[in-house]
Amino acid sequence: MKLTPRERRALRAIEEALAAEDPALAGLLRRWPTPWRARLLRWVTWAGVALAAILLLIGLVLSDSGLFLGALLTILALVVILRRGSPSAGGGGRG
Repeated sequence: MKLTPRERRALRAIEEALAAEDPALAGLLRRWPTPWRARLLRWVTWAGVALAAILLLIGLVLSDSGLFLGALLTILALVVILRRGSPSAGGGGRG
């Protein structure tokens, strides 16, 4: 999606106001996400999904509803994180 010059100026003004108000936050936003950090976050999140899926199966086998529901909620939360972080979902990264 291309921005008009007016929109770019407005975003630049917001960025400058943010940097003046909170330089530490502006620095963090400028650095994140770098490509390797984004890949690492995605990998760790997928590893969490795999671990939660294993716990979900263990909860089913042992008929432990607490373990089952906890693993299910964890999987759902991690999938939401993955979807929000993917560029195709409109989330991740600065352009």
